[in-house]
Amino acid sequence: MEDSANPGPSSQLLDGSCTICHKNIEGIAESHYNTHLNEINSKEKSEKNVLRKHKIKENKRRKKSKLFQIHTEKRIEMLANQRQLIVEALWQNQRIQNSADGG
Repeated sequence: MEDSANPGPSSQLLDGSCTICHKNIEGIAESHYNTHLNEINSKEKSEKNVLRKHKIKENKRRKKSKLFQIHTEKRIEMLANQRQLIVEALWQNQRIQNSADGG
């Protein structure tokens, strides 16, 4: 038996009140609970939508970050290649001068 000082859901159903909002729902319980279900489903759908939009936003941010990283790495690689070309040109120039100096 349930404690009468702490009535649970079954006693609320027996006294004709809603277990969610505690309104008197005698005779309309099914439609009343369906209303609560619809509200909950709507709120859940809304929350899922918020989460989906957040994930999309986060993915866009991540993609931008990844693109920035890729472009930066390519610029660094390009600069390294340019440096290598300059070093080779200097080295070749040094060889030409050394051979011109008789070395």
